[in-house]
Amino acid sequence: MSGGSSRLYGGPLARYWILSKNQKVQYAFFAGPRHVWIGSLQTTTTDLSTYGVRTLDVAAADDLLLP
Repeated sequence: MSGGSSRLYGGPLARYWILSKNQKVQYAFFAGPRHVWIGSLQTTTTDLSTYGVRTLDVAAADDLLLP
């Protein structure tokens, strides 16, 4: 867990990373005093492209994640 603060969301923010049961996807959650949302989903692969980004992507509904 790590955190910060936001006037927009009314105070302290906490960040949590949770590993899926099959250990293939990592979830990033953000929590404020009145809101909790999913920030992003990442695969746990260590394979990177020549640009330094992960070669695999996680399919998820757009309205589930932060813009």
